[in-house]
Amino acid sequence: GLHVDGTLHLLLGGDGKSADFMPLQRYLSGNNIRLYCFGRDGAQLAALRPDVAEQTETMEQAMRLLAPRVKPG
Repeated sequence: GLHVDGTLHLLLGGDGKSADFMPLQRYLSGNNIRLYCFGRDGAQLAALRPDVAEQTETMEQAMRLLAPRVKPG
């Protein structure tokens, strides 16, 4: 499995063209993950882990939320 020191910040979004996102859920477990969901399917993606997800309209808005929460390196 994936091992990450610290918090994993993921940008998820766009138009999944009716894709089933449920298979992603198993990769989004754990306490050290944050999701930034945007675009047409942002709500559906955020629903995979609503406890750690934030939803925005655009990727730019998601990046503005994410940027102050990460550190270089």
